[in-house]
Amino acid sequence: MKRWEKWLPLGLVLIALLAYSNSFTKAFVFDDRIMITGNPNIGSLLPLTWEPRSIVRLSFRLNYALGGFKVEHYHTTNLLIHIIAGLLLYGVVRRTLEKGVGRGRKGQEGTERGEDAAAFLALAVAAIWLVHPLQTESVTYICQRYESLMGLFYLLCVYAWIRAQESGVRSQESGVRGQESGVRGQESGVTIHHSLFTIHSASFWYAVAVAAFVAGIGTKETIFTLPLMVIVYEYVAGGGVGCGRARRYWWQACLVILLCLVPAIRTVRCVVVPFIAQGFEQGVSPLVYLFSQFGVVAHYLRLVFRPDPLCLDYAWAPVRDPQGILFPGTVIVFIFGATVWLVLRKNPAGLAGAWFFITLAPASSIIPIKDLAFEHRMYLPLAGVIALVVVAGWKALEAACGSGGARRERGSLMYGAAIVCVALGLAALTLRRNADYRSEVTIWRHTVDVRPANLRARVALAAALMAEGRTEEAAVELHDTLRDLPASRAEVGYDIDYVRGKALNGLGVIEEMAGELDGARDYFERAVGIDGDFSRARNNLGIVLEKQGLVREAREQWRETLRRSPSDEKARFCLAASFVKERNWAGAKAEFDGMRLVGPGAGEARMAFAWLLATCPEAGLRDGERAGELLEALKSSDPVMTVRLHDMRGAALAAAGRYGDAANETRKALAVAGKVGMRGTEGIRERLALYLAGKPFVETEQPRR
Repeated sequence: MKRWEKWLPLGLVLIALLAYSNSFTKAFVFDDRIMITGNPNIGSLLPLTWEPRSIVRLSFRLNYALGGFKVEHYHTTNLLIHIIAGLLLYGVVRRTLEKGVGRGRKGQEGTERGEDAAAFLALAVAAIWLVHPLQTESVTYICQRYESLMGLFYLLCVYAWIRAQESGVRSQESGVRGQESGVRGQESGVTIHHSLFTIHSASFWYAVAVAAFVAGIGTKETIFTLPLMVIVYEYVAGGGVGCGRARRYWWQACLVILLCLVPAIRTVRCVVVPFIAQGFEQGVSPLVYLFSQFGVVAHYLRLVFRPDPLCLDYAWAPVRDPQGILFPGTVIVFIFGATVWLVLRKNPAGLAGAWFFITLAPASSIIPIKDLAFEHRMYLPLAGVIALVVVAGWKALEAACGSGGARRERGSLMYGAAIVCVALGLAALTLRRNADYRSEVTIWRHTVDVRPANLRARVALAAALMAEGRTEEAAVELHDTLRDLPASRAEVGYDIDYVRGKALNGLGVIEEMAGELDGARDYFERAVGIDGDFSRARNNLGIVLEKQGLVREAREQWRETLRRSPSDEKARFCLAASFVKERNWAGAKAEFDGMRLVGPGAGEARMAFAWLLATCPEAGLRDGERAGELLEALKSSDPVMTVRLHDMRGAALAAAGRYGDAANETRKALAVAGKVGMRGTEGIRERLALYLAGKPFVETEQPRR
């Protein structure tokens, strides 16, 4: 490797940082609310378990342990994963192209020129892949770390495989040279064993490949295509799986891959089969799914060359009329046939095509899964298309320029300039796409604009509008959604009952906020009637029933939620608050004890539990130390909330017997209240007087705080 080539990976890092420089503060969106901010287990690193997709979930927990819900930590991790994957892609493409150089170049000068071209082309492929806007859904959309991390392990396994095969071949060659050197060395009293290191080197890379494969199994199911990809790679670029010099290492690798089948089979049983079943539940047969994928894959290929507009959620409808996929189906079948033909002829172009089809196969074949199209599924397949186009362009340039030195140099410079322009243009588009993720409203507004018939996206937009207090706009979106819902779920690419239930629940919340309890109750009951497992609607129904004075009926709803979903934090909090209101302190504490109290929505529950522990009239239940621990990590930029937190910390410290510290915290509460002109601080002043007298504050009736 020449000295200048060592700096090429740095260029990849810099262009990736440029393309994603505006992504670090983008919002949690879509499934992020389920997998991260709404995950009740995210605050616990232990126990460490081996389950499908467990590695990504562990990475989310590590992010939370290091920075809570600071979104920039999650984005930084995603970008780091993407950059490492890009560097591995550079290594895979470069070493693959150098195989062709070794077989096709003659002479030292030709070999060096070919190696320089391999380094340049690998850099071009990796750079375009890193900054392509199609990758934003796997990088900027935090939850799709599943795709990018799986891609990293996939590329690491292929790279390690290539290194292992190269080391195995070299060990054969160096072994022969080592025997000759050993004979000469014995004459001088020195024995040289060259083959020892190289054999261990091959073993090391095989171990890395197997570890990456196993890690990929714990990340995402697409990794199951890896053994087939390795076989095709060896057939096309490695001289064939029966190549004499590498046969021994091939069978070793087959053995260790077979050993990996145990966790693989468990993953298929636990995740893949249920996920496929969801596709069948929506009435999508394998044949209908396959027909639909012709249009989806054709759309993916269009986005490779014209990545606009992009869409977070397509809700792609199944195609049930074969005439609707005649043209895209013909194109895709032709490309697939050409790929098979090229692979059989050991043409390198076939390797790029095989990479595209094999890595895309888990989501775009005859196996029906829940959603037909998502852009993150192109994370790995994109590399095959880019590699084919970049290398084909270079080959065309070589053919056009011939062997003339000056003409060849000018052509190379022009091609390099074109690659730079393409990479920078794509980086600019990625920056623009990242801007769509600045809030949930903007990303869902863009999604609705691109796919107006996607009512699932419209409901998500309404929820985002409600979170910003724009209830009138949200109500319009929800009413329009209910009006436009189709009669049959076969007409759309999503569960219409799910969308109808979400829309009804949203309208119920808006009615409740407006004080229309009867209207809210009607909406919630209709939502629960559609889906009895819709915990949010059932919990909201309980809240409205309690406000109407129907406490027993309200608790029945919350208990039914817990029966169906024992880990539901909202239902437990509602029960605890209900017990507090009737002064059933032990019942309230029991419900609070059953909560994990993590997540951005757990702040109010932590505060309520801390206040109960600090001010409970029953001395046996009072626990100032634990109350302080619950409040310790809570912060707020809102002055009113800051006053509450200081007041509560004061009560917790007083319950623990630290009256001086309690008085100081209470003075802080009064100071903040004074700065913002907050009224109604008489209760805080009374508590300060108690602490100065060496007495704790004890509630006689839980106030509505």
